[in-house]
Amino acid sequence: MKKMKKLIALLLAASMLTATVGALEVQPEEAKTEYALSELPKNIKTLLPDSSQILSVQKDDDPYSIITNNEDGTHTATVFAVPVKYQTEDGKTELIDTSIVSNGLVNSVFQGYQYKNKANSFTTEFSKDADKGLRFTTEDSRLVMTPVTEENPPLQEALTETSAETTEEEKAAHDEIDRLEIPYEITASVEEANTESKPDDAFVYDNVFGPHTKVKYYNTSTGFKEDIILEQNVGINRFSFEIDTNGDIPRLTEDADMILVYDKDNSEEQKYRFGSLYAYDSFTPGTDEATDFEHLTFDCHYELEALG
Repeated sequence: MKKMKKLIALLLAASMLTATVGALEVQPEEAKTEYALSELPKNIKTLLPDSSQILSVQKDDDPYSIITNNEDGTHTATVFAVPVKYQTEDGKTELIDTSIVSNGLVNSVFQGYQYKNKANSFTTEFSKDADKGLRFTTEDSRLVMTPVTEENPPLQEALTETSAETTEEEKAAHDEIDRLEIPYEITASVEEANTESKPDDAFVYDNVFGPHTKVKYYNTSTGFKEDIILEQNVGINRFSFEIDTNGDIPRLTEDADMILVYDKDNSEEQKYRFGSLYAYDSFTPGTDEATDFEHLTFDCHYELEALG
Protein backbone atom coordinates (compact mmCIF):
# COMPACT_ATOMS: atom_id res chain seq x y z
CA MET A 1 0.00 0.00 0.00
CA LYS A 2 2.89 2.33 0.71
CA LYS A 3 4.26 1.89 -2.81
CA MET A 4 0.82 2.59 -4.26
CA LYS A 5 0.51 5.84 -2.37
CA LYS A 6 3.97 6.92 -3.54
CA LEU A 7 3.05 6.20 -7.13
CA ILE A 8 -0.22 8.15 -6.88
CA ALA A 9 1.59 11.09 -5.31
CA LEU A 10 4.15 11.10 -8.11
CA LEU A 11 1.44 10.98 -10.76
CA LEU A 12 -0.41 13.83 -9.08
CA ALA A 13 2.77 15.92 -8.95
CA ALA A 14 3.45 15.21 -12.62
CA SER A 15 -0.12 16.24 -13.45
CA MET A 16 0.26 19.51 -11.66
CA LEU A 17 3.56 20.20 -13.39
CA THR A 18 2.06 19.42 -16.79
CA ALA A 19 -0.84 21.76 -16.13
CA THR A 20 1.53 24.56 -15.17
CA VAL A 21 3.81 24.12 -18.19
CA GLY A 22 0.83 23.84 -20.50
CA ALA A 23 -0.15 27.37 -19.67
CA LEU A 24 3.08 28.72 -21.19
CA GLU A 25 3.06 29.96 -24.76
CA VAL A 26 5.62 28.00 -26.83
CA GLN A 27 7.06 29.77 -29.86
CA PRO A 28 7.68 27.56 -32.93
CA GLU A 29 11.34 27.02 -33.80
CA GLU A 30 12.39 28.93 -36.89
CA ALA A 31 13.32 26.58 -39.75
CA LYS A 32 17.00 26.59 -40.68
CA THR A 33 17.81 27.84 -44.16
CA GLU A 34 21.52 26.95 -44.28
CA TYR A 35 24.25 24.71 -42.89
CA ALA A 36 27.35 26.14 -41.26
CA LEU A 37 30.61 24.64 -42.55
CA SER A 38 31.16 22.98 -39.17
CA GLU A 39 27.86 21.10 -39.59
CA LEU A 40 28.74 19.51 -42.94
CA PRO A 41 29.48 15.76 -43.08
CA LYS A 42 33.01 14.81 -44.15
CA ASN A 43 31.78 13.31 -47.43
CA ILE A 44 30.04 16.59 -48.34
CA LYS A 45 33.09 18.71 -47.51
CA THR A 46 35.21 16.71 -49.97
CA LEU A 47 32.76 17.59 -52.76
CA LEU A 48 33.04 21.33 -52.28
CA PRO A 49 35.47 23.61 -54.13
CA ASP A 50 37.87 25.77 -52.11
CA SER A 51 36.09 25.81 -48.75
CA SER A 52 38.11 28.81 -47.57
CA GLN A 53 35.86 30.99 -49.75
CA ILE A 54 32.59 29.44 -48.50
CA LEU A 55 30.50 30.85 -45.66
CA SER A 56 27.71 28.25 -45.58
CA VAL A 57 25.61 25.81 -47.63
CA GLN A 58 21.96 26.47 -48.44
CA LYS A 59 19.24 24.08 -47.29
CA ASP A 60 16.96 23.04 -50.17
CA ASP A 61 15.06 20.00 -51.44
CA ASP A 62 17.10 19.19 -54.56
CA PRO A 63 18.82 15.85 -53.82
CA TYR A 64 21.44 16.27 -56.58
CA SER A 65 22.85 19.74 -55.95
CA ILE A 66 24.67 21.86 -53.37
CA ILE A 67 24.47 25.66 -53.33
CA THR A 68 27.15 27.50 -51.37
CA ASN A 69 27.06 31.04 -50.00
CA ASN A 70 30.45 32.61 -50.68
CA GLU A 71 32.40 35.34 -48.87
CA ASP A 72 32.18 37.73 -51.83
CA GLY A 73 28.36 37.60 -51.80
CA THR A 74 28.05 35.18 -54.75
CA HIS A 75 26.47 31.73 -54.74
CA THR A 76 27.81 28.59 -56.41
CA ALA A 77 25.58 25.68 -57.47
CA THR A 78 27.20 22.28 -58.08
CA VAL A 79 25.18 19.42 -59.59
CA PHE A 80 26.13 15.78 -59.02
CA ALA A 81 25.36 12.52 -60.85
CA VAL A 82 24.40 10.81 -57.56
CA PRO A 83 22.28 12.15 -54.70
CA VAL A 84 23.92 14.16 -51.93
CA LYS A 85 20.71 14.53 -49.91
CA TYR A 86 17.95 12.18 -48.78
CA GLN A 87 14.44 12.41 -47.39
CA THR A 88 13.97 11.55 -43.72
CA GLU A 89 11.01 9.59 -42.37
CA ASP A 90 9.26 12.84 -41.41
CA GLY A 91 9.64 14.23 -44.95
CA LYS A 92 12.58 16.59 -44.40
CA THR A 93 15.50 16.80 -46.84
CA GLU A 94 18.91 16.41 -45.20
CA LEU A 95 22.50 15.90 -46.31
CA ILE A 96 23.71 12.32 -46.69
CA ASP A 97 26.38 11.44 -44.13
CA THR A 98 28.48 8.37 -45.00
CA SER A 99 30.38 8.33 -41.69
CA ILE A 100 30.51 5.05 -39.77
CA VAL A 101 29.02 5.43 -36.29
CA SER A 102 27.96 3.29 -33.33
CA ASN A 103 24.76 1.32 -33.94
CA GLY A 104 23.38 1.65 -30.42
CA LEU A 105 23.15 -0.83 -27.56
CA VAL A 106 20.20 -2.92 -28.81
CA ASN A 107 21.57 -3.58 -32.30
CA SER A 108 25.09 -4.11 -30.97
CA VAL A 109 24.23 -6.59 -28.22
CA PHE A 110 21.11 -8.38 -29.44
CA GLN A 111 21.64 -8.38 -33.21
CA GLY A 112 25.42 -8.31 -33.38
CA TYR A 113 25.86 -5.27 -35.64
CA GLN A 114 27.99 -2.71 -33.83
CA TYR A 115 28.34 0.00 -36.52
CA LYS A 116 26.26 1.64 -39.24
CA ASN A 117 26.16 4.47 -41.76
CA LYS A 118 25.15 7.75 -40.10
CA ALA A 119 22.42 9.26 -42.30
CA ASN A 120 20.70 8.06 -45.48
CA SER A 121 17.39 6.63 -46.70
CA PHE A 122 18.80 3.11 -46.15
CA THR A 123 20.89 1.53 -43.39
CA THR A 124 24.17 -0.32 -43.81
CA GLU A 125 25.28 -2.16 -40.67
CA PHE A 126 28.64 -3.79 -39.92
CA SER A 127 29.45 -6.59 -37.49
CA LYS A 128 32.74 -7.25 -35.71
CA ASP A 129 31.92 -10.93 -36.33
CA ALA A 130 32.88 -11.76 -39.94
CA ASP A 131 30.32 -14.59 -39.88
CA LYS A 132 27.60 -11.92 -39.62
CA GLY A 133 29.28 -9.54 -42.05
CA LEU A 134 27.29 -6.67 -43.49
CA ARG A 135 23.52 -6.03 -43.43
CA PHE A 136 21.95 -3.63 -45.95
CA THR A 137 18.34 -2.58 -45.31
CA THR A 138 16.03 -0.37 -47.37
CA GLU A 139 12.34 0.40 -46.97
CA ASP A 140 11.33 -2.84 -48.71
CA SER A 141 14.41 -5.08 -48.90
CA ARG A 142 17.24 -6.58 -46.88
CA LEU A 143 20.60 -8.06 -47.85
CA VAL A 144 23.11 -9.84 -45.62
CA MET A 145 26.59 -10.51 -47.06
CA THR A 146 29.34 -12.48 -45.32
CA PRO A 147 32.81 -13.58 -46.48
CA VAL A 148 33.21 -17.35 -46.77
CA THR A 149 36.79 -18.06 -45.80
CA GLU A 150 36.66 -21.85 -45.64
CA GLU A 151 35.93 -22.20 -49.37
CA ASN A 152 39.32 -20.72 -50.30
CA PRO A 153 42.12 -23.31 -50.73
CA PRO A 154 44.38 -23.84 -47.70
CA LEU A 155 47.41 -21.58 -47.81
CA GLN A 156 49.81 -24.53 -48.16
CA GLU A 157 48.01 -25.77 -51.30
CA ALA A 158 47.66 -22.29 -52.75
CA LEU A 159 51.39 -21.58 -52.60
CA THR A 160 52.29 -25.03 -53.93
CA GLU A 161 49.97 -24.67 -56.91
CA THR A 162 51.23 -21.17 -57.64
CA SER A 163 54.92 -22.02 -57.32
CA ALA A 164 54.65 -24.66 -60.03
CA GLU A 165 53.86 -21.97 -62.58
CA THR A 166 55.91 -19.03 -61.31
CA THR A 167 59.43 -17.85 -62.11
CA GLU A 168 62.47 -18.59 -59.97
CA GLU A 169 62.34 -15.03 -58.61
CA GLU A 170 58.73 -15.47 -57.51
CA LYS A 171 59.53 -18.83 -55.92
CA ALA A 172 62.33 -17.19 -53.98
CA ALA A 173 59.95 -14.48 -52.85
CA HIS A 174 57.57 -17.12 -51.52
CA ASP A 175 60.38 -18.79 -49.62
CA GLU A 176 61.47 -15.45 -48.21
CA ILE A 177 57.99 -14.56 -47.02
CA ASP A 178 57.43 -17.93 -45.36
CA ARG A 179 53.80 -17.08 -44.69
CA LEU A 180 52.98 -20.59 -43.56
CA GLU A 181 54.62 -19.90 -40.21
CA ILE A 182 52.54 -16.79 -39.48
CA PRO A 183 49.62 -17.33 -37.05
CA TYR A 184 46.62 -15.12 -37.73
CA GLU A 185 43.10 -14.32 -36.67
CA ILE A 186 40.28 -12.40 -38.32
CA THR A 187 39.83 -9.00 -36.69
CA ALA A 188 37.52 -6.06 -37.38
CA SER A 189 38.04 -2.32 -36.97
CA VAL A 190 36.91 1.09 -38.16
CA GLU A 191 39.38 3.32 -40.01
CA GLU A 192 38.33 6.94 -39.62
CA ALA A 193 38.77 9.43 -42.43
CA ASN A 194 41.44 11.97 -41.56
CA THR A 195 43.37 13.03 -44.69
CA GLU A 196 42.75 13.97 -48.30
CA SER A 197 44.07 10.54 -49.32
CA LYS A 198 41.58 8.84 -46.95
CA PRO A 199 38.42 10.97 -47.15
CA ASP A 200 35.96 8.23 -46.11
CA ASP A 201 35.51 6.04 -43.05
CA ALA A 202 36.10 2.34 -43.70
CA PHE A 203 35.05 -0.85 -41.91
CA VAL A 204 37.87 -3.39 -42.20
CA TYR A 205 38.17 -7.16 -41.79
CA ASP A 206 41.85 -8.14 -41.46
CA ASN A 207 43.04 -11.63 -42.50
CA VAL A 208 39.56 -12.57 -43.64
CA PHE A 209 40.94 -14.67 -46.52
CA GLY A 210 44.17 -15.57 -44.75
CA PRO A 211 47.28 -13.60 -43.72
CA HIS A 212 47.94 -10.34 -45.57
CA THR A 213 44.38 -9.99 -46.86
CA LYS A 214 41.80 -7.33 -46.01
CA VAL A 215 38.22 -6.57 -46.93
CA LYS A 216 37.27 -2.90 -46.64
CA TYR A 217 33.74 -1.50 -46.81
CA TYR A 218 32.97 2.15 -47.54
CA ASN A 219 29.56 3.80 -47.35
CA THR A 220 28.47 5.63 -50.50
CA SER A 221 25.48 7.87 -51.20
CA THR A 222 23.70 5.02 -53.01
CA GLY A 223 24.92 1.93 -51.14
CA PHE A 224 28.34 0.61 -50.20
CA LYS A 225 31.68 -0.19 -51.85
CA GLU A 226 33.84 -3.21 -51.14
CA ASP A 227 37.62 -3.52 -51.62
CA ILE A 228 39.49 -6.83 -51.37
CA ILE A 229 43.13 -5.98 -50.65
CA LEU A 230 46.06 -8.38 -51.00
CA GLU A 231 49.15 -6.99 -49.33
CA GLN A 232 51.32 -9.50 -51.20
CA ASN A 233 50.91 -12.51 -53.50
CA VAL A 234 48.77 -14.90 -51.43
CA GLY A 235 48.30 -17.43 -54.22
CA ILE A 236 44.52 -17.07 -54.61
CA ASN A 237 42.35 -14.97 -56.90
CA ARG A 238 38.86 -16.30 -56.13
CA PHE A 239 36.94 -14.95 -53.14
CA SER A 240 33.59 -16.27 -51.94
CA PHE A 241 30.77 -14.48 -50.15
CA GLU A 242 27.41 -15.77 -49.00
CA ILE A 243 24.50 -13.41 -49.70
CA ASP A 244 21.02 -13.65 -48.20
CA THR A 245 18.62 -11.54 -50.27
CA ASN A 246 15.57 -12.24 -48.08
CA GLY A 247 13.78 -13.91 -50.98
CA ASP A 248 14.68 -11.38 -53.69
CA ILE A 249 16.05 -12.93 -56.88
CA PRO A 250 19.74 -12.51 -57.89
CA ARG A 251 20.63 -12.96 -61.55
CA LEU A 252 23.92 -12.83 -63.41
CA THR A 253 24.16 -10.56 -66.44
CA GLU A 254 24.98 -12.26 -69.74
CA ASP A 255 28.72 -11.64 -69.47
CA ALA A 256 28.71 -12.30 -65.68
CA ASP A 257 30.17 -8.87 -64.92
CA MET A 258 27.26 -7.83 -62.64
CA ILE A 259 24.63 -9.36 -60.36
CA LEU A 260 21.16 -7.82 -60.63
CA VAL A 261 18.71 -8.43 -57.78
CA TYR A 262 14.99 -8.46 -58.58
CA ASP A 263 11.91 -8.14 -56.37
CA LYS A 264 10.63 -11.47 -55.06
CA ASP A 265 7.04 -10.37 -55.79
CA ASN A 266 7.78 -8.86 -59.21
CA SER A 267 10.56 -10.59 -61.14
CA GLU A 268 10.78 -7.67 -63.61
CA GLU A 269 11.50 -5.01 -60.98
CA GLN A 270 15.22 -4.55 -60.31
CA LYS A 271 15.86 -3.44 -56.72
CA TYR A 272 19.66 -3.12 -56.62
CA ARG A 273 22.83 -4.51 -58.21
CA PHE A 274 26.40 -5.56 -57.58
CA GLY A 275 28.51 -3.45 -59.96
CA SER A 276 31.29 -4.48 -62.33
CA LEU A 277 34.54 -5.82 -60.89
CA TYR A 278 38.08 -4.64 -61.59
CA ALA A 279 41.53 -5.30 -60.14
CA TYR A 280 44.74 -3.28 -59.98
CA ASP A 281 48.15 -3.59 -58.36
CA SER A 282 50.28 -1.19 -56.32
CA PHE A 283 51.90 0.47 -59.35
CA THR A 284 51.80 4.29 -59.05
CA PRO A 285 51.97 6.15 -62.41
CA GLY A 286 54.57 8.93 -62.36
CA THR A 287 56.32 7.43 -59.34
CA ASP A 288 57.13 3.83 -60.21
CA GLU A 289 59.18 2.91 -63.29
CA ALA A 290 56.91 2.32 -66.30
CA THR A 291 56.61 -1.25 -67.62
CA ASP A 292 54.65 -3.06 -70.34
CA PHE A 293 52.78 -5.01 -67.68
CA GLU A 294 49.03 -4.32 -67.40
CA HIS A 295 48.48 -2.92 -63.90
CA LEU A 296 44.67 -2.69 -64.24
CA THR A 297 42.25 -5.32 -65.51
CA PHE A 298 38.50 -5.57 -65.94
CA ASP A 299 38.79 -9.26 -66.80
CA CYS A 300 36.88 -10.29 -63.66
CA HIS A 301 33.55 -12.05 -63.26
CA TYR A 302 30.94 -13.21 -60.77
CA GLU A 303 29.66 -16.75 -60.21
CA LEU A 304 26.39 -17.59 -58.46
CA GLU A 305 25.54 -20.81 -56.66
CA ALA A 306 22.13 -21.36 -55.02
CA LEU A 307 22.41 -22.52 -51.39
CA GLY A 308 18.72 -23.20 -50.84
